[in-house]
Amino acid sequence: FGRPLGKGAFGIVYLARLKKTKFICALKMLHKSKINEYSMAEQVKIETESGYKLNHPLILTMYDVFHDEKRFYFMLEYAPHGQLYRFLQKLRRFTDRLAASYIYQICHALEYCHSKSIIHRDLKPENILVDCCGNLKLADFGWSTKIRHADTMNTTACGTLDYLAPEIVGHKQYQYQVDNWCVGVLAYELLSGHAPFEGTDDETKVKIANINYSFPDYFSPPARKFIDNLLQKDPKKRMPLVNCIAHDWLQKNAYKYLFGPYKCPIF
Repeated sequence: FGRPLGKGAFGIVYLARLKKTKFICALKMLHKSKINEYSMAEQVKIETESGYKLNHPLILTMYDVFHDEKRFYFMLEYAPHGQLYRFLQKLRRFTDRLAASYIYQICHALEYCHSKSIIHRDLKPENILVDCCGNLKLADFGWSTKIRHADTMNTTACGTLDYLAPEIVGHKQYQYQVDNWCVGVLAYELLSGHAPFEGTDDETKVKIANINYSFPDYFSPPARKFIDNLLQKDPKKRMPLVNCIAHDWLQKNAYKYLFGPYKCPIF
């Protein structure tokens, strides 16, 4: 093992290297005692299933999963530049060009997830990693869920409060569109440095339920329109991801190269 890369409620992620091949990876170790204490066994199962099923250049690769008496081990792709959140803290807010480039990548990653019947459910800067070229890697599928039938609806309340869609806050049934809502929240946060519905927990819930947010003066009209089209109370009215990718704000601002060894503008 090398240095720790991150720490969560259920374990730690370490930088690791395989002895025989010298291959560098990230090793996520989860304590079984904590998983049992918080009844998270089903989520570990879902994270494992999602990891094996997803194979996309903008999604963190899961190479293997194994366990011993005390822990589960997830052998993951190493993203050397860590969380996107770190860059947002450093820069405070992103330019239209930088924000659009990353939203463009996230839309592609989520569209792929949805094509595999997987909803991420916990999109936020902390769960998006940055690789050696500055491109994104969607990560942490611990709260993801699989839609087994086209008309299946979920009711489980999970995710991060600032990013919860109105239907989750209202304890209603939901489907893929909760991820689309999160794209709107993420775009707002990347451009401003803060989430659109910030406040105390109760205040945030009320703001989300009432779609109560406003834009700083420096938000461009295309960015406002993009976000407005996603932060719709009615899930059916939210802009589909394919339309997000084709939206003027992304088309005019995003670096559109994908999947190649090119450096994104954050570097």
